[in-house]
Amino acid sequence: MAVAALLLQSGASLVITSAAIAIGLFVFKYLHYLSPTNEAIQKDQASLQQELANPVYQQEANGFPEKFYNYWDALRLWKLVNENRARDLQEAFNLLETQHFQEDQLAAQEEIKSLQADIAANAHATAVNSGIAAVSSTISALNSRK
Repeated sequence: MAVAALLLQSGASLVITSAAIAIGLFVFKYLHYLSPTNEAIQKDQASLQQELANPVYQQEANGFPEKFYNYWDALRLWKLVNENRARDLQEAFNLLETQHFQEDQLAAQEEIKSLQADIAANAHATAVNSGIAAVSSTISALNSRK
């Protein structure tokens, strides 16, 4: 009994109350947010495995190039065929590969442009610093001549 009274006087009740609130919030979060989300993820993963095991899907996936097997490239392939920019899927593959190459080249050009801008900025800063050093040297020479 004396120990409990000593704990209450020393401020342990605040710590115990804070711990109880923290544990209560964690349980609330788990029951209302984490548990349903984990169940939904497990349900979606089971659905995905079921679709991947579908023989029709496996047959169609065999002829599809692996490098285009992502959402954005599949969407772009569909748009190329849908917008009549490609007559068939093979032509869409070739066109998309060309677009990827052009995008890579543009990205490389942008990187080179950025590097050149950095070099130009450094050269300008060096020129400014050299000018300041020249002025400083001239002032020092004039002061030492006196």
